[in-house]
Amino acid sequence: MSKTSRSTQSAGAMSPELRPLTVGILAIITCAAFEAMAVVTAMPSVASELQGEASYGLAFSMYLTASLLGTVLAGSWCDRRGPRPALGVGMFLMILGLLAAGAAPAFWLVTVGRAISGLGGGFMIVSLYVVIARAYPQHVQPVVFGWLSAAWVVPALVGPLVAGVVAENLGWRWVFLGVAPIVLAAVLIVWPKTAELDPTGGDGAGTGEPGTRNSGTDNAGSSAGGSGRQRALRGIGLAGGVFAAQWALSRLAADGIGSAFTVTAYLLLAGAGLLTVFLTLPGLLPPGTLKLAKGLPSIIATRGFVNVAFFGAEAFIPLMLVSARGFDAATAGLALSAGALGWTGGSFLQVRVRFRREWLLVAGSTVLSLSLGGFALASSVEAPLWLLAMVWAFSGFAMGMTLSSTSVLVLKLSSAREQGRNSASLQISDQLGGVVGTAGAGALFALLRDPAEPGQVSVFVAIWLALCVFAAAGIVSGLRGAQANDADASQDPRKAMEGTVPA
Repeated sequence: MSKTSRSTQSAGAMSPELRPLTVGILAIITCAAFEAMAVVTAMPSVASELQGEASYGLAFSMYLTASLLGTVLAGSWCDRRGPRPALGVGMFLMILGLLAAGAAPAFWLVTVGRAISGLGGGFMIVSLYVVIARAYPQHVQPVVFGWLSAAWVVPALVGPLVAGVVAENLGWRWVFLGVAPIVLAAVLIVWPKTAELDPTGGDGAGTGEPGTRNSGTDNAGSSAGGSGRQRALRGIGLAGGVFAAQWALSRLAADGIGSAFTVTAYLLLAGAGLLTVFLTLPGLLPPGTLKLAKGLPSIIATRGFVNVAFFGAEAFIPLMLVSARGFDAATAGLALSAGALGWTGGSFLQVRVRFRREWLLVAGSTVLSLSLGGFALASSVEAPLWLLAMVWAFSGFAMGMTLSSTSVLVLKLSSAREQGRNSASLQISDQLGGVVGTAGAGALFALLRDPAEPGQVSVFVAIWLALCVFAAAGIVSGLRGAQANDADASQDPRKAMEGTVPA
């Protein structure tokens, strides 16, 4: 428990005790949003200048691959030492990666810079989750997560436009270089307040009651079991396996069918990478996650499924609008703005509706699958930009509703001593989903594209439809996540209101 947590259990997020911390957290998320929106918008210009179209997806998937490792390391570190050290290391790596990408003379070096930033991002996001869990009462946490989504509004409106204008007039390098000092300023705002948090977390942090353990905690805690060293080794294995598989498949798709030896080597490397992932991943997630066990495991799995669908599609929307529809980078970024605004709306909705939070996962996955199918249809008939933006806004709405709910549910089902590990497990699912989405979409793009006709809309339509399958899988896992609490509620009527979203 934080040193001041007993006096802030009834305080709001903007109470005098918590206001500086809330402002600092929102500043960090705002800067992260600027970075994300700006980089996605500028990436077509980067790929065009550095001849990196064939490896376009790697610039996004490598960021998430490195985030996997940072997330695993940060989870155990935050449980032992509190969130402050991980936050500082994350900031340093994020800035270093931005500077490296901005100065890169070749596309593969841009990818290296993105990986360094991703490593830092993994440290930062887990540390922020632990800060929220330890500093805010549980009834305030849904509000805080709603505000985190609201922090994307200004970057969503301004970021793509500014990044597009900067990339076209000053050069894409300034998109990376200009974000670095903003990240530094944001972390410095929240840094003093993290010193007030108890590094051990106490026994009741984030629960509203000192010394209590929430329903489902024991399984959640053992889910990410093992010592910090074991988790670190698993994390290295997971990140290495993901890197090997996606690099081999992307090269195979980009180079085409060459000699039998080359093809065999790529396939063996990809197979070894996938085998390593399947061997290391179960030890980093709650037991039963890969089997969609009821309750917390399926809640975490839902996070992964929807991230595959959304981020795989988002990475290629600007490329489709620029290469196939002829829009400039700034105009293409407006579609991303619409998605971010929808995300904010979905996040605010999850604070106000009055049915159990678990069912928001089912609703969000359903809306996402329908909107991705609609985006594929709208793309194939060359619908106007405003219609594409509207459809993509519904995808963002679904993500805001779903991801905010998974964040609150995982913290609710975690004891103070397990908040770091369980938050890390959630982020592993999150980032692995993003890696699978962007790398898979990138491999499909490289496999189907015709270099002589770079603007083939049919290639992008195939990507949207393939990703729609994962959104539909999120419906199944969301139902499994809700079933466990349904059984509890039938046995104990007092549990029927647990997890209900306040009006």
